[in-house]
Amino acid sequence: MQLLEQPINSLSLPNRQDQSRGAKLLAIVPTRSSAKEFLAIRSLALLLRRRDSDVSILVTGSTFDDVRLMSHENVFVTGPVDASELGSVLQAHNVGWMLTGFDGALFGHPLIQSVRNADIPVAYLDWSMGEITPRAGDLALQPDLPLEQFANQIISWIEGT
Repeated sequence: MQLLEQPINSLSLPNRQDQSRGAKLLAIVPTRSSAKEFLAIRSLALLLRRRDSDVSILVTGSTFDDVRLMSHENVFVTGPVDASELGSVLQAHNVGWMLTGFDGALFGHPLIQSVRNADIPVAYLDWSMGEITPRAGDLALQPDLPLEQFANQIISWIEGT
């Protein structure tokens, strides 16, 4: 058996603009297009709306139901994005936070690795169960959180940064 190396693209985004002016943006990078990812993104969109937040969601990739997610006024879905395209897709946006790797364990995936190495705060499921210290500003979430707690922790993290 031969292992093929997956190149990990560096994800360098422009310095965040003053988040108090203009739109605030959570970029979500899904990896599986699963129903679980869809429900998590929808829960975040609904919670942001209930809290009357000015944070919007940019889903950078495809989901289980892109059109249904875009029926929420605070969500836009780009459609399929390769890891090598991620930086150029996000460059035009004022991304303040990123979320990836939130649908089960998927180690070494190029999209997850690119996002985890981004130079802005990133939220992700922590499969090390706290054994690996997150970077300053990142949010390492417990993998077994109920959906409502998952969404609440992400929104509280955004509001606290």
